[in-house]
Amino acid sequence: MTGEIGGKNGGGFTLVEMLMVMAIAAMLMALGVGAYRRYAKAAADEAEFGSLDLLIRKARNTALLEGTGAYVLFESGSGEARARAYGYKLAGAWSFEDARGAGAFGLNIALRGKAALVQGKVGNCLDCAGGGYADTGRSEEFSGEDGMLLEAFVMPQHAACDQTIIAKGNEYSLAMLRGGILAGRAGGARIEGTRFKLSPRTWYKVGFRFDDKWMALTVDGAVIAWEKGAKAKPSGDTLTVSSPDSPFYGLIDEVRVFAVMAGEEWKADGGARLIHTAGAWSGVYFGSDGWLDPRCHASPVTVSLIKKGKKRSLTVEFAGLVSLRPAEEAPPMPPEEKHAPVSAGKKGDVPGGSNVAGSAGGAAASKSPPKLPAALPGQPGSSRGEKLLSEEAEE
Repeated sequence: MTGEIGGKNGGGFTLVEMLMVMAIAAMLMALGVGAYRRYAKAAADEAEFGSLDLLIRKARNTALLEGTGAYVLFESGSGEARARAYGYKLAGAWSFEDARGAGAFGLNIALRGKAALVQGKVGNCLDCAGGGYADTGRSEEFSGEDGMLLEAFVMPQHAACDQTIIAKGNEYSLAMLRGGILAGRAGGARIEGTRFKLSPRTWYKVGFRFDDKWMALTVDGAVIAWEKGAKAKPSGDTLTVSSPDSPFYGLIDEVRVFAVMAGEEWKADGGARLIHTAGAWSGVYFGSDGWLDPRCHASPVTVSLIKKGKKRSLTVEFAGLVSLRPAEEAPPMPPEEKHAPVSAGKKGDVPGGSNVAGSAGGAAASKSPPKLPAALPGQPGSSRGEKLLSEEAEE
């Protein structure tokens, strides 16, 4: 035996040579498989963050297409990071142009009591000064389970008593309290805009928005009050403009009711953490023009996903455009952010710097409402350039 394959003069390989080649091939395969696995994991992480980028872009597109605004809320905790998109769907609209009470989607109103139609802000309006109200009937679209947005133009005749503007039984309502104070209610939660008072014989556009994160009151596009949100338990009550128990003594026009619609959800696990510069709002809010809503954001918003030692970030600019940043090594998190939620300050304050999103939209957000930024001057869009808070709100 010579130990050669193919015979003495066959020009073959020895067994030792074959074993060496096989060992080298096995080493190269092992290295290649390891590199492929690392590449596959990195690609999966990139795709995971790309899904968050896509979710934010879809929310902006929804705001532009529907013309009602949209937002994405962030949550993080227990090794998971989550984000969910929300939009507004028009559920009802009434302009009170004729006695038939024609409204959007075939939801017509019926005038009750001494309610009448008179000249209003835009064409005709509802006059409830004699103690009447308008009944819009029942619709599943009025359910406040995920949240609602109520808007109307109002001109109070006086502010001597509590007066209902829009209400759905005990589920939710928008009202003017005695003294001209705007108020909202969602389930058992209440909010009052004590910083601003409605004056008699003056037109205002008032609004009340709520979901399980935040609720806010607005007057002429300016946020006058904000509190932690609440859910409203659906009921079979009818939606009314004014009410039989506490009618609105004045004029009401251009009523709009929007339902908050929960959209897609994004999730990252495996020890992922989500940080952002959105403050205690813990989300990205787009106005109806696709720009960042200046009532919520005073600067562009940066969102970063920290996972497996890598930090992937994107920035939402004022105009709503989203730009991605290259992945980088994640710096160590400060102890107070790594192990504990952002601490809450006094009411109205926003925690400084980046926020680790908490289980309820940020731990600080669950305790302290955010301080709203000043208006952004001169930007296009229906809500640009408005004064958002009175001077006393900045004190």
